[in-house]
Amino acid sequence: MLAFQSGAVGGAVFAWLIAPKAERGRTRRLTGLAALAATLAAVATASALLSNLMAVLDLSLTEAVGAEFVRHYAAFAAAGLLAAWLCFRPGTPPLALVLAGAAMVAASATGGHASARLDGRTPLMAADFLHQLAAGIWLGGIPFLLLALRTPEGTVRIRICRRFSTLAALSVAVLLVTATALAYVHVGSWAGMVGSDFGAMATVKASLLGVLLLLGLGNLLAGPRLDQAAPLVRLPSFAIAEMGLGLAVLMIAASLASQPPPAGLPGQVMPPAELLAQMLPHQWPRLSAAIPIVSGSFEDHAWAEMTHHLSGLMVLSMGVLAFLRPLPGFAWARHWPLLFLAIGIGIAAVLSDPDSWPWGPNGFWGKPGDLEVIEHRLAAGLVVVFGLSEWAVQTGIQRRRAAALVFPLACWLGGMMLMTHSHTNMDPRIGLYVHISHMTMALLGILAGAGRWIELSADERASRLAGRLWPLALALVGVLLILYREV
Repeated sequence: MLAFQSGAVGGAVFAWLIAPKAERGRTRRLTGLAALAATLAAVATASALLSNLMAVLDLSLTEAVGAEFVRHYAAFAAAGLLAAWLCFRPGTPPLALVLAGAAMVAASATGGHASARLDGRTPLMAADFLHQLAAGIWLGGIPFLLLALRTPEGTVRIRICRRFSTLAALSVAVLLVTATALAYVHVGSWAGMVGSDFGAMATVKASLLGVLLLLGLGNLLAGPRLDQAAPLVRLPSFAIAEMGLGLAVLMIAASLASQPPPAGLPGQVMPPAELLAQMLPHQWPRLSAAIPIVSGSFEDHAWAEMTHHLSGLMVLSMGVLAFLRPLPGFAWARHWPLLFLAIGIGIAAVLSDPDSWPWGPNGFWGKPGDLEVIEHRLAAGLVVVFGLSEWAVQTGIQRRRAAALVFPLACWLGGMMLMTHSHTNMDPRIGLYVHISHMTMALLGILAGAGRWIELSADERASRLAGRLWPLALALVGVLLILYREV
């Protein structure tokens, strides 16, 4: 919903201020589709929430529709439908599209943490509105920038890039100011920033925004030279990486809405010194463990630690070998993706579920109705597939561009999924540490995917730098897996 909302806002502003006359029709149509998709996402979300509310509280539909969230999503859907209708209606002034997009953002802001406060609600809702609006103008405008840059005229490309860079710079300034204000109120302290789930996700979001700013700076510097080959290749490459990182930022923003702000629950904030003591390694990595019999027991957590540590050793080795592969005398290191087979077959398929084959009484697919075992088996197959795919790319067996994109896409998707991984069945202290480590691994995985994409698609200079950096991110994921602990 946030992604399509950003597309609707970014497209409307792009059509109003930046798009060449020949591109305005397509920009409006795509903006209308984004607004329509955001509306459908809002309706689907509201329907799911209504169904859940009726089932949990045993309410009728008439009773359930009185909930506050129904009015929130209804207002958003109405604004989205209006925006879509205006986009497809010939002769609608571009400014009207912008106002309709702003109405979508205003409706979205009514469902945030600011609207739930009893005091100071209006200025915080205004800050949330400006924050979402600025994000939509910047991140939502990038796809339209990529489409507009396909024009063969160099002077037109330079003009488009300069206008968008100015608009993006203003949006970033608004983002930084509003983010600081919202964090000051909702987080409340540095301890809350590092000692709570909300703070951990906000920190990762800020880190991704920092990387986005670096990529944006690279595009800004390349813009005035878009009549030359290298910048013309680099800008789309960086812009697509920005889109991937931007989607991750929007996912975190959506997830933050479901987390209680630490400023309102100071008793649940872990002191930084205690968190640091929890994060420091207490023992050597577990390379073996007793087969657990009871779920949730010490042995069960020790087994989970062992699988993480073994995986970490494999991932760390892959990162080191991927870093060494371009160096003289290390051509053999290009076979590093074969270590994915050890993770997929040896760990995900064999060690992930000790109560199933080959250790426990249940079969290969687990006991009937146990979807987690099925997910682990399927995930193991996917790991093997994309490991073999990347090995074929690294060794030159497979030269198709589609095959080369499998690994960066897998890194990006894996990081996005890890951001939604919950640990509600753990002790809150251990759960916070695990959540922070998983969020950090998700961040590094997304950065590794973006770096590999830039290595594959950018000009020689940017490609070479990215090729040296993304293996370090992969190696750090391995280090975090080795440090993982549950007991």
